Amino acid sequence: MTDLATHYTKKSLKNWLYLANCSIERKIPPAIGDLTELIELELQYNYMSGEIPMEIGKLHKLWQLELYNNELTGKYPLGLRNLTKLEFFDASVNNLEGDIAVVGSVTTVLFTVVVIARFTGDWL
Repeated sequence: MTDLATHYTKKSLKNWLYLANCSIERKIPPAIGDLTELIELELQYNYMSGEIPMEIGKLHKLWQLELYNNELTGKYPLGLRNLTKLEFFDASVNNLEGDIAVVGSVTTVLFTVVVIARFTGDWL
């Protein structure tokens, strides 16, 4: 997955990346931020670990982000505030913690799932 952005940006990937249930056991690479045409990113049901990279905030066209059922840790990156078109966000069933207001500051979010997580803050 290290060359994911380079490989797909110049080839066939246009706006949707679906890698759900692929048994991926890596961190989400910072190069994910180079896939600036994405509108949907689905990485659920894997074994992805580590923190959500700050570079995910470069995906300004993203309207759906699904990261649930992984092994992600840490806090949400402030870059999520840049996802102004985000309408669906699910990062449940991970080991994430911190102030959910990072996602709540995106006023277009219609559906956010934060089940089985440790969050603080007022975002509704």
